Amino acid sequence: MRNAGPRSGSLFGRLGHHLNFLAPVALFSLGGNLLLLGVPLYSMQIYDRVLPTQSVTTLVVLSLLIGAMLLASFLLDLIRGRLMVQLAAKVATGMSGDALKAGLRGDGTAAPVQASNDLDVVRRTLAGPVALAVFDAPWALLAILIIALIHPFLGVITAIGALLLVAACFAAAIWTRRAQEGLRRVDGRMAATLHDFGADNEALRAMGGIDAVESDLLARRGERVHLELRAGYANAFARAVSRGLRSTLLLAALGGAAWLAVQQAVAPGAIIAVSLLLVRALGPIEQLASGWFQLVEAGQAWRRLDALTGQRTNRPRTRLPAAEGHLAVTDVAFRYGQSGPLLLRGLTFEVGGGETLAIAGAVGAGKSTMCRLLAGAQPPIMGDIRLDGASLEDWPSDQWGRSIGYLPQEFQLFAGTVAENIARFAAVDDEAVVEAARLAGAHEPILQLPQAYDTDLGDPRLRLSSGERQMIGLARAFYRKPRYLLLDEPTFHLDDAAENRLVSALHELKAAGCTIVIASRSAALLQLADHLLILQRGRPATFRAHAAMAAVLRPRLAAETNAPADDQEQARTA
Repeated sequence: MRNAGPRSGSLFGRLGHHLNFLAPVALFSLGGNLLLLGVPLYSMQIYDRVLPTQSVTTLVVLSLLIGAMLLASFLLDLIRGRLMVQLAAKVATGMSGDALKAGLRGDGTAAPVQASNDLDVVRRTLAGPVALAVFDAPWALLAILIIALIHPFLGVITAIGALLLVAACFAAAIWTRRAQEGLRRVDGRMAATLHDFGADNEALRAMGGIDAVESDLLARRGERVHLELRAGYANAFARAVSRGLRSTLLLAALGGAAWLAVQQAVAPGAIIAVSLLLVRALGPIEQLASGWFQLVEAGQAWRRLDALTGQRTNRPRTRLPAAEGHLAVTDVAFRYGQSGPLLLRGLTFEVGGGETLAIAGAVGAGKSTMCRLLAGAQPPIMGDIRLDGASLEDWPSDQWGRSIGYLPQEFQLFAGTVAENIARFAAVDDEAVVEAARLAGAHEPILQLPQAYDTDLGDPRLRLSSGERQMIGLARAFYRKPRYLLLDEPTFHLDDAAENRLVSALHELKAAGCTIVIASRSAALLQLADHLLILQRGRPATFRAHAAMAAVLRPRLAAETNAPADDQEQARTA
């Protein structure tokens, strides 16, 4: 049953649910800061009462009292720090499920990484000192007000010094932030280069591209060192300016208080009291100014997570009847990003349950993009795609996963056993795994692996051929005989025997009532189709059904059948 309460992804709602943490932290901050104000009062009483009267009893009583106050302040500070750490862990844990789930459903591989990074930013900020500085800042202003009450002249000195300190911290933070942004850009480019090199290093080695890659990486490493120096200079500048301003302000306050004491405008005890109050006032202000961009970054991460977990695709959905496979596409259009060119547009067609649609077209016509949309991997920017009358977004994730099989043109096998990969990392059904492998023609090749179905595909010593990877990918798509199957160039790495097995498997699945969508250049696969969609620059150039298919496929089949063996592959890819 669906949860009828507020959406679980609302991050602001989550903080509202944790007032049992925030309220005590605010209360303990109030108590701790008020107790620490006893230190300057203690110094004033020593100068104004103990020293003039030479009263040891008064000194002992005051010392015991201030000791108790400091102990209480220490305990309150310890408790509120623990509460903030617990709050950070609780909020991050509560958000992680929805955020990572939504990130994995987002566009591209960056979405889950961004969601994970945003969770870490929110957690570190809530558990760090800058969050406590937010609670301490109002009481720092109270300390400045008390200094002004001791004498307005001292209050003016303190206020001016605090403003200068804030300005210096902001300037250093801006400098450091720019250097760190540059570091992130350089690190991102280096990581992308290393990733791409790792994925295709054999071709680069063969074509002598290693030296060029090495030069590029060394240049970026030098740029990174330069940016690290800039960030280090900024931090050193911030520390030096902060220390110098604090010392100057402290001396100015001490000198001003001493001059006022000589003029008998304040009591002698005010000299020490003002210095202690000044230290107490500047600490949170300096910390808040230095960590301001951390708060801004956490706020941006917070908003991204809130938007991500609030997407419609992340909400609980009602379970639907078992899929029958009736596919309806209405006026669909698609582009990547907000301002990219339209890759698909004006697509409207229907495929009945148990029927087969073939998608054809030149390179770049949009066949793979069409498959991604029909699989629900990408949402259209316009129009509607429905399976059995329900929008693809309305299908519960687990039910959709059991109903669909999808083999993209470029796919990944993950670290884990062969059986786990075929079972899509759900609970492994051994019989269903073997059945899917047999159907894809992968059973015999899998048995030749070191541990057969228990072979770890993440083992760097394991080298699968492209055909073996393709057959395991097909087995994953065939797992539990889905009712809705999408294959993008499934014969790309298959030989003739494997292609014939694939044709037989598709005949079997079609006879079982599976709706099949194939993007392929193989005439043997295209002849299975009940409908043919030909794309031209993202537009539907032709949509043929049933009897009209024979007129399209007969010339290609004749060409493959009558051509010499060496020419059949050329006819197949024409």
